Amino acid sequence: RNFYDPNRTLASSEHPEDALLSWLDSMRQQPLDLPHIGAIATRQLVAMELTHIGVITPENTQLHSDWLGLRPEKIEQVTEAARNYAEQTARFCLSAVSHIRHQHDLDTRDASDITLSAAVLSANAHRGQPRVVGNRPYYTHPRAVALLIGASYRSIFDEDGSLTLPLHEFQSLLHDGLENIIPKDGSSFLAAQNIIASPLVLSEVLRRLEVDNDTARRKALGILVLTKPVGIDGTMKYDIHTDGFENHPDESVTKISDNQHNYRIDPKLPDPYSHEKNLKLDKKKEEYRQSQQKLLRFYSMSDQITGKDWLRHQLFAARITKLGPDDLENAMRHTKWSQIPPNQLIEYFEREQHAA
Repeated sequence: RNFYDPNRTLASSEHPEDALLSWLDSMRQQPLDLPHIGAIATRQLVAMELTHIGVITPENTQLHSDWLGLRPEKIEQVTEAARNYAEQTARFCLSAVSHIRHQHDLDTRDASDITLSAAVLSANAHRGQPRVVGNRPYYTHPRAVALLIGASYRSIFDEDGSLTLPLHEFQSLLHDGLENIIPKDGSSFLAAQNIIASPLVLSEVLRRLEVDNDTARRKALGILVLTKPVGIDGTMKYDIHTDGFENHPDESVTKISDNQHNYRIDPKLPDPYSHEKNLKLDKKKEEYRQSQQKLLRFYSMSDQITGKDWLRHQLFAARITKLGPDDLENAMRHTKWSQIPPNQLIEYFEREQHAA
């Protein structure tokens, strides 16, 4: 329910699941026609969405069959279609990564396959989307979030060959990928042109890159923590979103970097002609400030960070909040993967799709 009702609007209902399904039925009165499956009614659509966000798995089909009011074979039909989509997308992504690595003469010291795959998926997930600040592709924002993470991490840690930084970069590059396609009117995100940043797809990509199943699933589901879903009232309250990071240290540090870029490095500029817009901007800045404080506290209190590395982890998170535009530019100059234009990342992925 948290995905569809993040503000807990239905929490006081006697049967919140029934109320949620009734609301979804009212928003999706006509079957959605998906290119990869055809016409699909609301309950099956919900089953496919829940598969894409990692809630329905092959192991728990019967459980969800009961509350959705669908026969298990109906759920299995749409969940298999979702998994086939994820497998196909992962193949396209990794083929594109191979070509990009060859074209740009990148070795593993320049970028891991994990980071490159995230860059490909991120550029394509945000294809055609502009950054509100300035006339730039939106991809420049998640790229900046990953670069800030990398700049801070390398200044604190020295772990050649570790998966830790590539996995941080993976989440950072994809932190807005799912949120980008969630509509505000209660319709399905599956109708979007790009659903390549769903947890189902991301976990498949990581597994194909030999990340163990538990880590792949955990990192993919972290995208849900980073995503602001839209509630029944068409919004997601920012304080509720921030509270969801408790006990999620990796996602907390990604969100700290996200806030830093949005709030300190590349903020929306005041409007000299609109007092009302500036009041909203001031409110947003205060939300970012409060969010940063809470996220740093969540990170420091996480029981997943213990022992001798505790202090280094605190320095890692805190250093991100000190980085500025010059640090970001310097990180980009010294990071070869980040210099690949987003249109090339899109082109190579599309080439794989068309070849299939």
